Amino acid sequence: MAEPKEETQLEAAYKQVPGEAPLLITTDAVIYPDMGAPLVVTDERAVRSLETAETAGHRTVAVFGRRPVEDGDEGKPDETTESRDFRVEDLYPVGTAVRVIRSQKMPDGRFQALVSGTARIGLMDLVQAEPYPLVQVKTLETWTEKSSQLEALAQNVTVLFGRAISLIPDAPKEIVAALGSLPDAEQR
Repeated sequence: MAEPKEETQLEAAYKQVPGEAPLLITTDAVIYPDMGAPLVVTDERAVRSLETAETAGHRTVAVFGRRPVEDGDEGKPDETTESRDFRVEDLYPVGTAVRVIRSQKMPDGRFQALVSGTARIGLMDLVQAEPYPLVQVKTLETWTEKSSQLEALAQNVTVLFGRAISLIPDAPKEIVAALGSLPDAEQR
């Protein structure tokens, strides 16, 4: 039977998501909860979204992927357009709330940020489009199936991953140890 994942008070506070957050649209990256990632942002409005999150105190940005453009969709923007050229319908309905850990604005206008995914979120509505996109979001609960079958599957994946890494001559062996040390099967 599925049960909600238990969290400590510190984890719960870290993963708390505001009801409205600046929007960051991605076309080539996916960030999951409990995952860290570097981002380089060049779009002016996306830079404003990240800067706003930092000054707002919560340091949270809503990251949603843009659906790929299908042939015949002449009205939709292509993958290279800026964040102002989107409709809510162009975005996937499930995204990730990310916390900006560290950031730096480069002299050429690019914005580099180290972010950490905190929670799965659902896209509710676009609140504003200018001067940066702001969206209303809701936190989606993470459910974990607690079963011996899931644990066995996670263990098998870890063993198979270790075998695959052993076939790569220069791969660091510490990767397998790090994977095996993850506390939850859902993280493996």
